[in-house]
Amino acid sequence: MSMTRPMISILIFAFMGFFLMACEPEEKEEAKMPMTWQDKFIQELPSLGHRNWVVVAESESAADTVAGFDAGLQLKQEVLESEGIPFAYTPYAPGADMDPFGMQVTFQLLVPEEYAETAKALLALVKAAPPVYPPGYSPEE
Repeated sequence: MSMTRPMISILIFAFMGFFLMACEPEEKEEAKMPMTWQDKFIQELPSLGHRNWVVVAESESAADTVAGFDAGLQLKQEVLESEGIPFAYTPYAPGADMDPFGMQVTFQLLVPEEYAETAKALLALVKAAPPVYPPGYSPEE
């Protein structure tokens, strides 16, 4: 049984192809690079949407904000952060920008729609909780 030249050539090329595929690295160098914030944003953008954010808190009045800072919203933000609930502000985060003309701004605290009920329940618990005073302080004084 003799092999013809074309058959031997095909076997040699097939062997070389398998050999070259075995030499290819398993992981690309790009896959080992850490994810940038832009990559993470692009990955999470579909879940964030642009119309599925719900207002869960806002400044009681624009006068409550002192130099663009609202302590009540800051407390609510910290509660949401401690529970791992994503949030955003509109028109911008209190204290992030200050109007040079002294215009009062009402800030709103927003969460994604799927976290809205949980966030509202947590913030209601915080609002209903009794105040905690530092040791040695009495509000009657």
